[in-house]
Amino acid sequence: FNPQVGASVLLTDAVSLYGNYARGFRPNIGVTFDAQPFTPERTTSYEAGVKLALFNERVTGTLAAFRTTKSNVLTADPVNAGFSQAIGRARSRGVEAELSGRLPYDARIQLNYAYTNAEVARDAADPNFGLALRVGDPLLNIPRHSAGALLFKDLSLGGSKLTLGAGVNYVGRRLGETGYRFPDGGFFYLPAYTLTRVLASWEPVARVRISGEVTNLFDTHYYPSSYSRLWVTPGTPRRAMVRIGYRY
Repeated sequence: FNPQVGASVLLTDAVSLYGNYARGFRPNIGVTFDAQPFTPERTTSYEAGVKLALFNERVTGTLAAFRTTKSNVLTADPVNAGFSQAIGRARSRGVEAELSGRLPYDARIQLNYAYTNAEVARDAADPNFGLALRVGDPLLNIPRHSAGALLFKDLSLGGSKLTLGAGVNYVGRRLGETGYRFPDGGFFYLPAYTLTRVLASWEPVARVRISGEVTNLFDTHYYPSSYSRLWVTPGTPRRAMVRIGYRY
């Protein structure tokens, strides 16, 4: 049984409150030492926040707090080496904020920020390397801080609509290897990074759209994720794309 419940209350024409509750599961692939299938991973989530629509909805935004708990997470079997047990627990909690606005001169802006505290909620052992996981240890590849900004400007080219845009995305440092500690007790972290992209979209005639985008504009060298200190994923270098679309 995986219920999902949500409710909202309109306080004024500009402000509303909302709340959500959900439970879910995900199958754990594999079997235990005695050939029994793993118990599915269970998730319980809560979210509550406020939504704003100001200045005739020229400015809209959301501010929310959330908490998610996972149980039956796979961990190393402390008795039978090379096998796992579905006994781990993890939790994440934090705050998310989004703001969108229509600016003068046919410009639009989108802003977002997230603070996420994701950590181990029960002492266990990492299922891959058997290293000790302690309550409060951070979870792999989840940044505590992330943020983004995107700006659009609408123009006219040859009597047709032209949209230009530019965006910045920031990702804070993340744990890069579960359970490993340096001699001083510190963890292995992937460094924070910031990426910039530019984009354009033009509709020269009816039902035809030409769009282009350059991601990682400054060819930043970064690492989005890792499995361990010796298994780190490099980020995508600068890339340019052009698309032509036709609507039937």
